[in-house]
Amino acid sequence: MVCELISNIETIGDLLVYPTGCNYYFYLYFVATIWAIIGFSSYFVDKEKYIKGDIISSFGIASVVSVFLSTIMTLIKNQQNIPMLQQDLFMYILGFCIVFIGIWIFKK
Repeated sequence: MVCELISNIETIGDLLVYPTGCNYYFYLYFVATIWAIIGFSSYFVDKEKYIKGDIISSFGIASVVSVFLSTIMTLIKNQQNIPMLQQDLFMYILGFCIVFIGIWIFKK
C-alpha cells in the first residue's frame, strides 16, 4: 500500500486508518506494545505488593485487554471500508492471546 496524502483525510476513521496505509503492521506493533506494557506493569505491581508476582496471570489479563482492544480496532473503518486492524493480523493476535488466556484459566 502507498501512503495517502495527509490532506485526503476527512473523517476520524480516515485518520485512524492512515498508519495502516503506510505500514501494514503498525497496529500489530501497537497492540503488542500495549500487551507488554500491561503484562509487565501488572506483574511488577503484584510483585511489589505481594512479594511474589504471578507472570501467567499478568499476561492473561494483558491478553484479555489486547483481544478486546483489537476487536474494537477491527470495527473501525475509513471511507474506503479499510479496517484499522486487518483480519489476518487480528487472527494472529487472537491466536497468541488465547494461549495465555487458556493457561491462565486452567492453571492450578
